[in-house]
Amino acid sequence: MPLSTATLPPANLLSQAEQAIYTTLKADKRRSDWLLGRYTAKHLIQQVAEQRAGQTIPLTAFSILGRADGSPEVVWDTPAHGFDCTISISHSADKALCALVERNGWPLGADIEQISPHIMGFIGDYLTATERALIRQTAEALRPLHTTAIWSAKEAALKAMRIGLKQDTRSLSCLIGPIESPPDDWTPFTIQWEDLPLERPAPPLTGWWQVHDGFILALASS
Repeated sequence: MPLSTATLPPANLLSQAEQAIYTTLKADKRRSDWLLGRYTAKHLIQQVAEQRAGQTIPLTAFSILGRADGSPEVVWDTPAHGFDCTISISHSADKALCALVERNGWPLGADIEQISPHIMGFIGDYLTATERALIRQTAEALRPLHTTAIWSAKEAALKAMRIGLKQDTRSLSCLIGPIESPPDDWTPFTIQWEDLPLERPAPPLTGWWQVHDGFILALASS
């Protein structure tokens, strides 16, 4: 569910717990990104709740709070409205994306990234040799898109693992490409773990990506 800051959050968006967090955010960009993410996620959760129960619940009936690992968690302030779910939130250049699965604690990661030629500088430091080889097979004009897609896919996969960018991005390869034209529908990609120091084996993840209005959207889930 991508949205932009053109639609400003209403005054009745945040629960009391969220309002307390919002007041602690000092930087304008951080406040804007955080609010936009909540706006996007809350409206998606509200839509799913309406499909389930046939009634619209207030956006203040639940809070989206941060776990210790930084991932978002839905806490129902009004339990009667609640249902089990896992969400993932991302934002880039005044756009936001939220994904939802109707299960608790489910591996799920979503990422949105604006396509930019500047991302080509990431290739040497953040991509694996396998990923770099795939990009070289793509026409030069499409390489920024291809690089952004791989980067976004990595972020989605690491979010699904709930480790984020604390982990070396070269610990996994997201196999996308070569690209002949930008896909405007969800297209699968393969996630291949290279070296992931975890206490237990990584769950198998499936990834999907597409291009939407100059942005890459990526999802990863079990």
